[in-house]
Amino acid sequence: MVVPVPDQLEFISDGNGVTKEFSYPRRFLQKDEIVVVLRSDDGADTPQYLNQHYSIAGSSWPNGGAVSFYNAPAAGLKVVRTRMTQAKQSVDLENKQRNDAKAVELQLDRLTMAIQDRDNRISLIGDGLVRERLERIAADLLERVQRIAADALERTERIAGDRQLQSQIDAIVHQLSQFDALVARAEAAASSSEAAAQTAQDLVEAAVSGSIGFQPGLAYDFGWTSDTSTYFDRDFGGIS
Repeated sequence: MVVPVPDQLEFISDGNGVTKEFSYPRRFLQKDEIVVVLRSDDGADTPQYLNQHYSIAGSSWPNGGAVSFYNAPAAGLKVVRTRMTQAKQSVDLENKQRNDAKAVELQLDRLTMAIQDRDNRISLIGDGLVRERLERIAADLLERVQRIAADALERTERIAGDRQLQSQIDAIVHQLSQFDALVARAEAAASSSEAAAQTAQDLVEAAVSGSIGFQPGLAYDFGWTSDTSTYFDRDFGGIS
């Protein structure tokens, strides 16, 4: 199946204490690959868990599906749904044997969707340079998957070289697992920077709290000095 470039992978709706069903209108391969959190007004996310807080209908449907909560999210909460496709190898290819084309295509779909999901996650990172580097890595991985997909079509007809194809897929799956760790570190660093900036702001606000500055029309006593001479009153000597 052709995997289109999605214009949106994260969907956010308002809870109202009544509505229980929230759509996820993008294709996903497994129910546990949809991530659901409830976000409070202060930005804190509370993870929700499949079969504990909600159920999902629509796995592998082209137009996505829906998240159905057992208890309606309260008013004031945001219901956030996003996709996080697992980077895993699900086919075992053999040389000189007819391998199921749909299984191969599904594996390539999975890799493409996994890269799209991580690219969406990267876009939320605040550090521009880190984000640019991660985007380049993701773009390179996606290009490799697309090349493999093109080669796979030809190999399906020849029924040869499938072990090499599987080796290529395995390599990308491994790189994606390492890539996830890199993205997590970048997110942690961005979060740490934001926390440090907030701490600095809090310290400044605490330092100036209660200060109203110099007010017009008032006199201020700054003390006195016993030396009444100024710079221009001093005798610095002379030269002959």
